[in-house]
Amino acid sequence: MWLYLILGILGLLVGGFIWGLVRIRHGYAQSEQEIAKVRLEDIPALAQRCANVFKESFNETLDLNDFETSARNLSGRLDQHETLKAPFATDDFYWRFVLHTGAFLGELIRVHAGGSWAHDDEGGAPIMKVATREGDVTTYPFDKILKHMQVGDRGDIYAFLHTSLRMDEVVADVAKDAEPGE
Repeated sequence: MWLYLILGILGLLVGGFIWGLVRIRHGYAQSEQEIAKVRLEDIPALAQRCANVFKESFNETLDLNDFETSARNLSGRLDQHETLKAPFATDDFYWRFVLHTGAFLGELIRVHAGGSWAHDDEGGAPIMKVATREGDVTTYPFDKILKHMQVGDRGDIYAFLHTSLRMDEVVADVAKDAEPGE
């Protein structure tokens, strides 16, 4: 009797775990498909919706003119990305927050690091190009959000944003370290 009960409970736990993995994979795959559909002209509205939802749902400010507050709030909320799903979700796309937070992340880089949006030649989500003395550096704001959900550590988005502000310096340091004979 006890054996059947224990096996039944274990079966439910394993089944729930597998169901959760399948659901995560589906959400991730759907997110990749949806961000690939984002057009450059959609980005300002997506970013504005992100700011509106943060204010309405969390009473947190996202303002493209206030880098530090926005970087802190965006990063902190993405560290708890489960809280973002419901406020942005639609019936057909539960992970819709990826579109909005990716757009806002990129817009912060555009405004404060002098980046510019571009189409991805490989058909993915829009990319962000930041000019440096060494040439353009390409970042992937939408993909950064997806990657953060999978393997990101607390504060990664905040560090990413601050590094973006110093892109010219970072690239120059890397180029200097790569020079032969040093």
